[in-house]
Amino acid sequence: MDVQFSPCGTYIAIARDNNCALVYDIRNATTPMHVFGHVTYSRDDMETRFAMRGGDKASYGIANLGWMGSNTLVTGGADGCVRRWNIGVATRNMGGKAIARLDQPVAHLSFADESLAHRYPLIAGDMEGKVYVFDYSVGDNGGSLL
Repeated sequence: MDVQFSPCGTYIAIARDNNCALVYDIRNATTPMHVFGHVTYSRDDMETRFAMRGGDKASYGIANLGWMGSNTLVTGGADGCVRRWNIGVATRNMGGKAIARLDQPVAHLSFADESLAHRYPLIAGDMEGKVYVFDYSVGDNGGSLL
């Protein structure tokens, strides 16, 4: 589980092991304002899709999340996708924009600080230990592997 405040300090995002991320407005934190979900696979589907056997990797859900600006949340899930969500737009809270697809479930995301954002804005690691460096901006073009 991961918990992150937005840069503006108004929102808090919580990564959960059920492959969902909750976003709260801290001014009214009784119920989430968004529930963002990655694709959830059954244990058999996870074993087939990612060639896993006998592990608990399918139960990790959203392993990591982070903010790119105050209204853009980025999550990494057990579906192997890094997804971008615009919390300022009313949506059905499903799907998000897949900005990257990894070979395995996402284990970790790292966001460069301001001084390095122009060179290495997003780094992702998967459950097998592979590291991916993406050239990504908050625009609609998505990400590309460097």
